Amino acid sequence: MNKSECIKRSAFLTRRADNCGLTIAKGSNISLSELQKAGIEMRSFRFFPNNLDVVRRLLPDFAVIEMKDGVFSFDRLPF
Repeated sequence: MNKSECIKRSAFLTRRADNCGLTIAKGSNISLSELQKAGIEMRSFRFFPNNLDVVRRLLPDFAVIEMKDGVFSFDRLPF
């Protein structure tokens, strides 16, 4: 499936198809082991689940921001 097939447009917002996965933004402060511990898995160099709300619930110690379609930034929250 190519990138244009992965993106569905609607009048109100842009959503990614479930099989497109997410990528991690350059400069993010998270390790692969932290993603794995949270239940996020890697397939074909993309990470799943790719839903922003789900990822935020899985990683409560991180500020998770969607930079653009499918690119998420992870910053560790201070305690």
